[in-house]
Amino acid sequence: MLMIMVGQQMFNLGSTKSMLLFAVSAIAVSIAILPVSLTLSLAPAPLRTVKLDLPKIWQESRIAVIGVTIFGLVTGAFWSLGPVYGKAAGYDNFELAMFMSATVFGGAVFQLPVGRLSDHFDRRIVVFFMTIIGAITSLIVALLPVFAPDVNNLVLIFLAFIWGGAVMTLYAILVAHANDRATPDDFVTIGSGMLLILGVCSAIGAPLASLAMNAFGPQGFYLFMAACLFVLAIVTAVRSSSHALLPVELNEPFRAVTDMVTPTAYEMDPRTHTTEGVG
Repeated sequence: MLMIMVGQQMFNLGSTKSMLLFAVSAIAVSIAILPVSLTLSLAPAPLRTVKLDLPKIWQESRIAVIGVTIFGLVTGAFWSLGPVYGKAAGYDNFELAMFMSATVFGGAVFQLPVGRLSDHFDRRIVVFFMTIIGAITSLIVALLPVFAPDVNNLVLIFLAFIWGGAVMTLYAILVAHANDRATPDDFVTIGSGMLLILGVCSAIGAPLASLAMNAFGPQGFYLFMAACLFVLAIVTAVRSSSHALLPVELNEPFRAVTDMVTPTAYEMDPRTHTTEGVG
């Protein structure tokens, strides 16, 4: 998260009309590869692979599957069209960089506190309230410039921080919720399946959000995300009222995770090996 924010702030260090910033980023990536390439350590043994089983994930947690689907639509739209929205809304380069960084920073700051909260309460309740906060904040950001045209962009950037804190934390909670009823041997299967769903839906989110922006202008960006989040809130509320879970004391402890991981990260989780050798 920190390096994402640093990368976004580099937007202010040069002209966006030249290749300089891209070249600097490419050089930095190349330099970062050198220590790994020069190491004398042996390569790790191949990790075990698993077969994706989406029906099993659906059986373990319907809210997690629906939640990651909607999360993918929302975050796919944000990462693809956030800068487009910022420019269309009149942000200068500094404000645009701050807008993107504030959203990421909100997700980083709130992930652990919200995750720890979900260890002590039904995770579905935490998902519901975070989703409602994200949906309401989306509506405020979309409508405030319409009803208050002179609003300072810094106010909207602060709201982006709140939005990031509510929405960018959802993925980790949804993964934890899916794992609560699963055995350690299923963590890789569940994590890999969730990433597949997230990737597919992220690719769909941007085109759908662009249609909303064509119809409603820049405000359509946040109106689209508000609609998606309200749908998730309704589904979560209905599911929570009709399906009981195990006591929260039996929840798997929350681990911070972002949506920018690969299945290998789940394979390396030490919890996935706790049942090896058990008859």
